[in-house]
This record gives sequence, structure tokens and C-alpha cells, in this order.
Amino acid sequence: GSATHVRLLIEKVPVMYVPYITFPIDKRRRTGVLYPTFSFSDGNGTDIAVPYYFNLDPQYDLLLTPRWIEDRGALLEGELRYLHGSPSDSVGTGSLGVGWIGSDAAYGDQDRYVLRFKHVGEPDPSLAILADATEVSDNDYLDDLSTRLSVNRESHLVRVLQARRTSDNWSLLARAQGWQTIN
Repeated sequence: GSATHVRLLIEKVPVMYVPYITFPIDKRRRTGVLYPTFSFSDGNGTDIAVPYYFNLDPQYDLLLTPRWIEDRGALLEGELRYLHGSPSDSVGTGSLGVGWIGSDAAYGDQDRYVLRFKHVGEPDPSLAILADATEVSDNDYLDDLSTRLSVNRESHLVRVLQARRTSDNWSLLARAQGWQTIN
């Protein structure tokens, strides 16, 4: 759909005007700006995020979210999601997410980041693969800067790589696993 001369009023006071806008009216994905979020906290001040969705391909998409945090500075988050194989015959799915704030004013002007990678795949019916890893730059990142990436807030961030091969009579599992302690 599309609209022209769109105005947002709060209590009859105009706060936003958009001369022309397009928007999806069905389940098809479209590249464009998603709904912005606004929040306020004592530790961060005003926090404004404006996500932008890129429909790159039927098997790839990207979500970039620039944020401005009043007491900290500019933060950029990005998440690339992918589907390996054809949409009807997927052999794996995954995502790569990054959040980065340069010179966090409330944290001693240090650069801070979060990294997240996850892949789940089944190249053939007898083989399953899992890779899952999360890392943060410091122990306080997840408490100070909420993330829109799918990161579990735990005291230990897991890193695991595993493969499982099965047959009618046996199963073999190989796993390498580690953690980042954030408490």
C-alpha cells in the first residue's frame, strides 16, 4: 500500500509528517524502515533506535539498527540471517549478529561489542551440525546496553560446535564447548 501526506498527531499536536510512504499489506517481505523505538532510563537517558530491514534475497536478509543513546553515544547493531539450500529443501539456517558502540561515554570512552553466531544444519538425514557462539567485550555489556540480538542473559555465554552422525544401529556425537563468564 501507499499513502501521501501522512501526519502523526498526539493530542491534536502534529509531531511527524511524511509526504509519501509505502508499506506491505500482505506477508511479502519488503526492504524499508521498521517501527522506531523510543525509551528512557536513568542509566542511559533517551534511547532511540530506527531499524532498517534489507530483503536481500529469498534466502538472506539483514536488519541494521542504528541507535542513539543520550548518555553513551551511537550504537549500531546488525543481524544477517540466512537459509542454506532452497527454501523448500533447507539444509541449514543461521544468523550472524554484531552490536558495536565506539567510545561509550558512560563506560570510560571504551569501544564495546557483542557478537552472536548460530548455525543449525542437516546436510544429509544422518548428519546434524550445530555451531553456536556468543561473546561480549566486557562483563557489563548485556546489563548496560540491551540488545535486539537473540542473546541469552546468563552468567556464562556458551560456545559450542558439534556434529552428530546417526545410523540404524549407532550414533556418534563430537562436541567442542566453552564459555565466557560474564559475572
